[in-house]
Amino acid sequence: MSRVVVILEDGTKLGIARAVGPGTNTTVAAGSSGTVTLSYQIGELGEILDALAVKNISGLPDGVAIEGVSVDRAGVTLKVRNTTGGDITITANSVAAEVLVRTL
Repeated sequence: MSRVVVILEDGTKLGIARAVGPGTNTTVAAGSSGTVTLSYQIGELGEILDALAVKNISGLPDGVAIEGVSVDRAGVTLKVRNTTGGDITITANSVAAEVLVRTL
């Protein structure tokens, strides 16, 4: 769910956008790194002008550590590492992030 937090003087809005992914099951081999891409679920927010900060991330399986996070107008990209001795599959659309965004 996306929601508007405040309307700014210039008419743009600050809001919380939800990003979900990955689009398909993603397997990260034991001890390896991988990339998980999350796409915005826009809702009532409209066009995203700026992605400002990630509020939280949920749904990663046990044993998956976040090495890095990048956020932009297209979505959220997580660099993850499998810290276990076996392969881990991240199920499609099981990971979510809330992102502070500025929109039209």
